[in-house]
Amino acid sequence: NIFLFKSEQVPADIAASIEAKLKEKNIDKKNVIGAGMGVPGPMKEDGTVLKCPNLGWDILNVSAKMEELTGLKVAAGNDANVAAL
Repeated sequence: NIFLFKSEQVPADIAASIEAKLKEKNIDKKNVIGAGMGVPGPMKEDGTVLKCPNLGWDILNVSAKMEELTGLKVAAGNDANVAAL
């Protein structure tokens, strides 16, 4: 089996996972300061990925997209840098 995904669906899938985890843990969004995420690609400070071949993305402001989808403040950075932090 080969796992196939649509690259434009990835942010919505991540947002759905966040929503599910908040519901599972009975956490109200008003009690959440924000979310952080690592993205496999070079990032600008504003949360924009410049190229993400693993996910099929070119330029995308990941932070803004995830904020739109989740209603939470989202900080995004390069996955290796985020792991090091």
